[in-house]
This record gives sequence, structure tokens and C-alpha cells, in this order.
Amino acid sequence: MSENFYERWATVYDRVAGLPGLRSWRASAVDALDPSPGDTVVEMGSGTGANVPELRERVGPAGRVVGLDVTAEMLRAARRHPDRAGPGVEYLRADATRPPVRDVDAVLGTFVAGIFPDPAAAVDTWCDCLVPGGRVALLNFQRSDAV
Repeated sequence: MSENFYERWATVYDRVAGLPGLRSWRASAVDALDPSPGDTVVEMGSGTGANVPELRERVGPAGRVVGLDVTAEMLRAARRHPDRAGPGVEYLRADATRPPVRDVDAVLGTFVAGIFPDPAAAVDTWCDCLVPGGRVALLNFQRSDAV
């Protein structure tokens, strides 16, 4: 999908992301990722930062949460939420198939891998960003056997 679509989608994204079923799925993805205090966690395709409060709580004040998204309006919306900004949180405008991050403890991708032409290649790239023993957790609307 085009970046232009996501620019328009940013205005309603939080209402959809906050639906009870989706909220519980997101929490389960963060649980599966199992971030620890002091970790650096990158969320690929972070959108408006719906997962940031829980990630931030899990990594604590010594940790760091990086939201990465290609859509400027999504990142602007994320920065407007007091619970999704501040110390230990940063947002980067970048393509998640070429993330400008290295040596991170964990990568989260919620509802993003399926939008790429080659989801497996994107996830392989994310794995290359990890420290040894790093973790990746994915949440998607459809099963991806290739990943």
C-alpha cells in the first residue's frame, strides 16, 4: 500500500488499534517478545505508537523504545500522545525493509510484515539488527508460512 494511504489512515488508526480484541492481541505480542528492563526494542511499522506504552513499561527507565515507520503523519500522531513520547522513546522515519538500527535486543512487528512484497526478507533483515540472543515477535492478520 502506498504511503499516501497511511497518511490518511493515521487520523483513525488509534480508534482501530484500541479495539478490545486488537488491544489484547497486541499485549500478547509484547508478552511473546518478553522485553526486559534495560532492553532496546524497535517496533517496525510502529504507526501511531499503540504498543509504545506497554513496551516502555517493560524496558523501564534504563531501556529504550524506538518506533520506526515510513509515514510521517503516523509518527506525528505518535509524538502527540503523552504516554507514547518522552524519555526513552524515539521515533524514526524509515523504511522497515531497510531499518537504520543495529545491536538491538528485540524487534516487534504488529500488522506490518504482511504488507511487504517479501515478508520473509523483511524479517530476515530485522534479525540482522539484533544482538546475539535477540528476539523478534510478529503479529499479523494472516498466517505467513514463509516467515
